[in-house]
Amino acid sequence: MNHLEQAILKEAALVKTLASLLPHNSQTDIHQLQFRIADLDAALSQIELQIQTARSLVAAERESLAQNSKVVEAAIDEQQMMLEHAMANLPKHLPKVTKKGTKVNENIGGGGGGNGRANSPIEERQKRVALKNSARMNLAGSDGISKDKENVDGAKKAVKKKTMQESIPAESGTTSVAYLTMNEYDMVPKYMVGRLTRDKINDLITEFNKIVESKTSILRLQPTKMNKHDRDRYYENQQLSNSEVKGKTFITEKDIKEYAQGSHFKLDPSGRAVIGILRHLNRVKEVRGGGVVRFLLL
Repeated sequence: MNHLEQAILKEAALVKTLASLLPHNSQTDIHQLQFRIADLDAALSQIELQIQTARSLVAAERESLAQNSKVVEAAIDEQQMMLEHAMANLPKHLPKVTKKGTKVNENIGGGGGGNGRANSPIEERQKRVALKNSARMNLAGSDGISKDKENVDGAKKAVKKKTMQESIPAESGTTSVAYLTMNEYDMVPKYMVGRLTRDKINDLITEFNKIVESKTSILRLQPTKMNKHDRDRYYENQQLSNSEVKGKTFITEKDIKEYAQGSHFKLDPSGRAVIGILRHLNRVKEVRGGGVVRFLLL
């Protein structure tokens, strides 16, 4: 701005100097030069006014930035205090972070292979044909009836072992119960909560999840790694898997009593109150049948 103003003033002074140096007999019209000088003065005055306005705006912006910088610094300091307070007062129970795009099977407590779905009739037929062909190839190289019988028995055992391995359930999509938030805790009727605090409920949910994990860890074992007790628990779980709970995670009252050694969750008034709260929040569903109560994780 200053350079422009100085350039215009210099040009105006030059015009005045040239006008004063004109001879008296010159053909140049003096009045025309005066009009041009007057136009230059008017333009210069307008530019000076615009420069003054721009300077006023720049000064106002500088003042505003100075004030806003103080506000921003105060907001940053407040945010820093809030973060420090949050770090010093983290809640006891935090929700689990799940990775997006991770595929999980829904086959806890049921058959159907490790892919989380039942085999189609075509796949079953192809599997049977492949097993027959395998048995025939084993029989083709035998030298006697006894050896053929041994090969057939071996093939049957291999098929049985493979079938059992495929029937081992994979980890279901819901293998634990999420903790209660403050909003959910406030939504639960007071008669269901009683004297239980949210931290106490979440502590019991942690113990409940330990029982679920203890059971599902057995169901995920390979047949060769199962002992007699694990195998009995696996087949018992298969028998308890009806159409409503098949392929999903569930535990029974017997499971709670059996795995209570590694957990503090019991079917006492507090434990039953927590189950009632989880049912109210659609986290757990009771499925009855055959004289057994199943707690199905939703």
